[in-house]
Amino acid sequence: MEEMNYEQAISEIERVIRDMESGNQEIEEIISNVKHVAELIKFCKNKLHGVENELNLIFNDN
Repeated sequence: MEEMNYEQAISEIERVIRDMESGNQEIEEIISNVKHVAELIKFCKNKLHGVENELNLIFNDN
């Protein structure tokens, strides 16, 4: 997942949610998708925290 960027992760989350909203999935597939989305959300949060830290460094240096 590290080769994925933030925008790609968000797009993947949106795709998985659309698939889940279709209602055409078995319970095992739903569980797998929920786990995948949780991993993607964690990835996005980590990316955002990294950006926040970089911005804090930039603004605190001034």
